[in-house]
Amino acid sequence: MNLLLAMNIPNNKECEEIIKYFNVPDKVIQHSKLVWKICQFIAKQLIKRGIKINIKLLKAATDLHDIDKIQTLKTEKHALIAYDYLKNKYPEVAEIVVSHVMRLATKYPSNTWEKKILFYFDKITQDEKVVLFEERIEFLHKRGIEISEKKIELIKKTIPIVKKI
Repeated sequence: MNLLLAMNIPNNKECEEIIKYFNVPDKVIQHSKLVWKICQFIAKQLIKRGIKINIKLLKAATDLHDIDKIQTLKTEKHALIAYDYLKNKYPEVAEIVVSHVMRLATKYPSNTWEKKILFYFDKITQDEKVVLFEERIEFLHKRGIEISEKKIELIKKTIPIVKKI
């Protein structure tokens, strides 16, 4: 017997409570709001084309994707603390959150549309604006964050898909 289990997805109020618990700065919240606007637009376009996307799941993951950003700035733990916090109560959200980080992409692959959308569109937003992918990579390099050519090529492969949308 094949049973479909319901996902436990935090609503807006629960997301706000988690954001408050992590003491997320307004700048990071504004970044997440911009990422959501882009993700929501793209998701709606994909849905119009018959692709199934869980908007509530994508929204929660987008809201929460950077909750541990500030506390992990000088470590290799970005998204891992958030993942550990979310995984028991909101496992699907936790999976999307952890898969948005490039260095974790091989361990937590972007194998759903929700993961792919957040992964890519988070990469082309910088603070509160949308930038070219190349600009974002240059910005990360200036901050001392090294990204392998392999990872850059993986992301570049998504660009033609996004342009079709």
